[in-house]
Amino acid sequence: MYIIKKIVKVGLWILLTLTVLFFIFFAPVNDKPLEKQSFYHKNLENAESLTLDVYPTQQNLKVAWRNINITPKDFIPMAGYRPRDAFESVHDSLFAKVILVDNGKARFALVSLDLLLFPPALKEKLDAYKAELNLTDYYFSATHTHNGFGCWNNSFAGEIIAGTYSEALVERLAIDIVQSLRVINQELQPTQLSYTEVDADELVVNRLQDQAPVDGKIRAVQFIRSDSSKALLLTFSGHPTSISKRSLALSGDYPGVVAREMVNDGFEFTMFMAGMVGSHRVRDNGLSDFDLAEKTGQTLAEKIHKANWMKQPDTLQIRYGKMKLQFGEPQLRIASQIKLRSWLFNTALEPLEGDIQLLALGDINFISTPCDFSGELFKKSIQSTIDQPIIITSFNGHYVGYITDDQHYFSIKKEEVRGMNWVGPYHGEMFATIINTLLKKKELLP
Repeated sequence: MYIIKKIVKVGLWILLTLTVLFFIFFAPVNDKPLEKQSFYHKNLENAESLTLDVYPTQQNLKVAWRNINITPKDFIPMAGYRPRDAFESVHDSLFAKVILVDNGKARFALVSLDLLLFPPALKEKLDAYKAELNLTDYYFSATHTHNGFGCWNNSFAGEIIAGTYSEALVERLAIDIVQSLRVINQELQPTQLSYTEVDADELVVNRLQDQAPVDGKIRAVQFIRSDSSKALLLTFSGHPTSISKRSLALSGDYPGVVAREMVNDGFEFTMFMAGMVGSHRVRDNGLSDFDLAEKTGQTLAEKIHKANWMKQPDTLQIRYGKMKLQFGEPQLRIASQIKLRSWLFNTALEPLEGDIQLLALGDINFISTPCDFSGELFKKSIQSTIDQPIIITSFNGHYVGYITDDQHYFSIKKEEVRGMNWVGPYHGEMFATIINTLLKKKELLP
């Protein structure tokens, strides 16, 4: 009897301890409507009150660009899918790409990396050089390859997922990008800008729900300088996850293939920015790994080759605005209605932070977001807002997880919605409302 009582007592203490620990580490999801949360109203007020900067000009748009090979010499950890301690080979080199755009009144640096996302630590370092480089601002993104290198995230969880943070690596990236911007500042030339949209719906599927809408548009800007040199900037919504998570080879995935293939069309430079990848994956058509990356990249290049380009005026007015976002408590879920406590999330990943940018080169509207943004959400809630090109890109130097159509939040159990939405329900509507407000505001400008 004594032994039984002791076992019961120990069992109760264990149960009590586990219960206490559970409530220390976990909490119910906050599913209160956004209309009843103060940060939501603050965001809408900030969007309504934001004044877009207008930079008119009388001179031709001038542009310059550069590739920077960032392939590591050492065998360091990889970032994407799961922890991989070190890459073992280089299938294709990784690059940082920079474009400098100057209309005589404003100067913007567009930067994209062949990495999983744009590292916040690198953004912080580059921001410190903005005045020295005489930049109005940056516009950041990444290709989102899942076979790039890591060691660029200095949070606790970031080091587990992507390898021990390397200050030297991030500093080297910053120095190389800044030095390249200094060099191409002397290479600016008058440039003819053109825009195209090409349908490639057959290359993507909705990764959340088979019959849900997809956005398979290739959106691309062509730059032709006065010396006849050509550059291309494009976005696409297919998630660059062609290559197996078991692979230990560095690769830019299909965006790297597109860049290689466009050389055949006379483009000496191609920048890929991840588009609305939050709800889309590449259709495999029975292919996998590097075969799938090759086929997808080649098909995209073929479609761009056949595109009809819409020339823009030689003199382009630039409009610009950046809005810092307000967030409630983080809501990283471990089950449908259970999330990590805020203190644990903030300790592991740092507090939620992000902004949305609108950069309009004439009538071409670039929107940068701090997340995996959803093409499905774009099709349902944004694409008809204004009758002008809208290019939404992901991974702008902050990261708050996946922003998808709100209808999926409680009905879809996939990791993209269950574990990778860090902000909670109804934020798809909030992001769409903010973006639409900025686009309408821009449309009303003279």
